Amino acid sequence: MARRYNTLLVRNARSSPDTAGFVPPQSRGRAAADPFRRRIDDLAFGSLRAQIEADNEVGCALSVPTKRARAISRLEFKDKHALVVGGGRGIGRAAALGLAAAGADVALIDAEAEPAEAVAAELRAHERTAAAICCDVTDPEQAADGIARARSELGGLDVVINIVGSASWAPLLELDEETWERDFAVNLKHHWYVARSAARSWIDSGEAGALCVVGSISGVFSSANHGAYGAAKAGLLGLVRTAAEEWWPHNIRVNAVIPGAVRTPRIEASWADGSVPRPDADTCERMALPEDIADAALFLVSDLARRVTGQSLVVDGGTSTKFPYVLS
Repeated sequence: MARRYNTLLVRNARSSPDTAGFVPPQSRGRAAADPFRRRIDDLAFGSLRAQIEADNEVGCALSVPTKRARAISRLEFKDKHALVVGGGRGIGRAAALGLAAAGADVALIDAEAEPAEAVAAELRAHERTAAAICCDVTDPEQAADGIARARSELGGLDVVINIVGSASWAPLLELDEETWERDFAVNLKHHWYVARSAARSWIDSGEAGALCVVGSISGVFSSANHGAYGAAKAGLLGLVRTAAEEWWPHNIRVNAVIPGAVRTPRIEASWADGSVPRPDADTCERMALPEDIADAALFLVSDLARRVTGQSLVVDGGTSTKFPYVLS
């Protein structure tokens, strides 16, 4: 494709108070930023600005990541092919938009066809190659087929970001076998299915690859009342380290992003319907947005992290660094 996508939102960067006068070196002396990239910024931040304004009214001081455009401009994914597993909404959608803004063609796997196709349509509307694949990655055959279809539809596969996961809530003594097995299938086993299928495709083709999974702080610390989820996410971190060690000779990198609480559409809906209480201002301020987690994953699969593998990057607003005791 003749059009270049390696300049991100120069016009917005010039007008931003913390990026005043900044023009990425690769764009100097050339035309203004590509309109697709400006549109990606609008898609990613249009609703976010409204959210933040509402939060400020109730004292929840989230900050708009005004430097995101400059950061993404340094992540060069031009001519690369990326797959986002769980790409239909939330963190997955943010990752897909970010990858496309950095130049990648993107495939999305989701258990629901409609949200995946909606995101793919956004990307196609701005002249990116995009594919939506509906399958259940907790089934090993469907996971393998999804990887193969993504490679076929995009014409290659360089990057996989796997977002999929969900938690069941119950004390350990009240957990039943079915819930335990479900949490392990959704939060650990399917990651093995996706990772091994991607690794096999890279090894068979003699190509390098980068894989990033989304874990949870619940897999690092105790996870009271969601123990099955926490145990599965702890196992996922072990899988990341082992896969990184075994696949490094094949030029395959494997890493994880470890979020704390994330302000996803699901959380927003639970606040709205009252099923989950809105947290206090300090907790809300520390909560990540989907873009925060997605951008960490983009870094880990980019060439900027070319020597990073087997690592877990915690993105929790510093929550896990807080002193655990209350001092009078």
